[in-house]
Amino acid sequence: MAKLACEGAWQSNHASLLYVGVCRVYEMYVHNNHGEFALSVRLLAQALDQSGAVVGQRIEWVPGGITGFSRAYFEVPHLPPADTYRVSVWEYTWLQSDGDKR
Repeated sequence: MAKLACEGAWQSNHASLLYVGVCRVYEMYVHNNHGEFALSVRLLAQALDQSGAVVGQRIEWVPGGITGFSRAYFEVPHLPPADTYRVSVWEYTWLQSDGDKR
């Protein structure tokens, strides 16, 4: 099990490694600790060596967004093996109300 770090209104855990053909794919969950639906969520996943230096990184979409106070599954292909992974929310939009749409 890889160690993960995520900050702010977000939390990530439970990384596991899959092999799809010759490709390494890390699968994880990201938790939305905020009460509103998050649209267009993109995550920056970074592989870190023992000194904390970044040895690989990718930006990936979270499919379907994340409902408030829930979690969503995502995968990050092509990250190198590492002892620690850092996951940061790169971009998102809160869906607060659709009442203004006409």
